[in-house]
Amino acid sequence: MSISESDLCPALLRYITGKSTESERAEFEERLLADQEFSDAAAVCEQELVDAYALRQLNADEMEELRDWIEASADRTQRVKMARALLLPRPQRIRSNPRVAIILAVAACVLVAITLPLMHRATQKDATSVSQAPAPNAMPSPSAIPPSVAIPSAIKPDVILLAAERVRGEQQIASYQVHRNAPVQLQVLLSGETARSGYSLQVTPLEGPRRILLEKTGLPAQSVNGQLYLNVTLPPGSLPPATYTASVSRHGETLTSQFTLKWSQK
Repeated sequence: MSISESDLCPALLRYITGKSTESERAEFEERLLADQEFSDAAAVCEQELVDAYALRQLNADEMEELRDWIEASADRTQRVKMARALLLPRPQRIRSNPRVAIILAVAACVLVAITLPLMHRATQKDATSVSQAPAPNAMPSPSAIPPSVAIPSAIKPDVILLAAERVRGEQQIASYQVHRNAPVQLQVLLSGETARSGYSLQVTPLEGPRRILLEKTGLPAQSVNGQLYLNVTLPPGSLPPATYTASVSRHGETLTSQFTLKWSQK
């Protein structure tokens, strides 16, 4: 079965909702076991499906089809809860106050009335200064004037959502693709925590010698829709492709989450 990158997510959706034929299902499972790159790409598609379900970006039929699959796994249910807590925008209520609006309008008029005469005087003073200034010996040639330098816009960080919890058996390892030149923003959901400060975060490779690649102490917890989480932004290239353990500790209690990073080819 040949599945292109653009067809992988729809194929995964058919697979998990039971719409694949028996032969397609068998070949899909065989490739998951035999092809590591295919398996990693499928894990990324699974995360995208979970996020799309959490943000209600699917149509009604797809939402209904995915509901049983989501609710059959405590890990997927937690990931949906985390995505809704961190990704869904919260509406902002703006209450209009006629009295405040009138006061602001009057203040603006007064400010304009004061500012305009001052600006006029300053303009006259600048014009007088310029007319009295000695002429320069020579005007710079066009080639001597440096061209304007375009300021690059800030690169949007790649966001990694993690659910840190107390270890109970083997953990599911989510896979993420990040861009080599983009910052990485770790958002770690603190399951069951209520304290708003005093957290420490360590990120270490899961395999090989245990060395701390990231360590932050005294971190405050932010709250979104009643869910506490840590928010840490890392510079580009801080975490090379590998599988990591993120450990959050406070007063001797530790929560962990494991994740795999790959560099995106796009």
